[in-house]
Amino acid sequence: MRFFRSKFVEKSLPKATVLSSCYLTSIYLAIFSLYALYKQSENVFLTVIVNFFLLLLVVRQMRALENVVHFGSHGNFSVNKKVNDFLVNILAAWPMLSGVDEYRHFHNKHHGHYGKDIDPCKKRFENMGIGKIDLSTKAQIGYAVIRWMPDYIREYYRDIGSNSRQIMTFIS
Repeated sequence: MRFFRSKFVEKSLPKATVLSSCYLTSIYLAIFSLYALYKQSENVFLTVIVNFFLLLLVVRQMRALENVVHFGSHGNFSVNKKVNDFLVNILAAWPMLSGVDEYRHFHNKHHGHYGKDIDPCKKRFENMGIGKIDLSTKAQIGYAVIRWMPDYIREYYRDIGSNSRQIMTFIS
């Protein structure tokens, strides 16, 4: 989180744009590489290993883009809100099937009611049963994350207001 804070809180439009573009480009290159390797490689073991690491890269970069949307929701790309939101949407939010304005609404609700019963993040974690499971070891945490991931992703996108419009905007 400190890395993102140091890159985005300065309201440095060039820095934020270049960094976000790199995240997005690396996702597209990794996906293209996955496809190309699948089509051309005859070594199944090598294909599986490389694909695993490429998928990890994609997931990591997608998380980076989610952080970009978060920092962009605080206006950290540009002091001009229209410029800020346009660039955040193009470079991070729309590829992540969200919108910075919708995310901002959700995120402000989280900040305004942090830890209270109407905090959307608290509700999401309670619905997933986080307080009821032993998370005392790394193995138990890893198992819980894998088990919760599908529900967490679905609820997250519901909470931030993603809908078919974002999907169609990204696809077109």
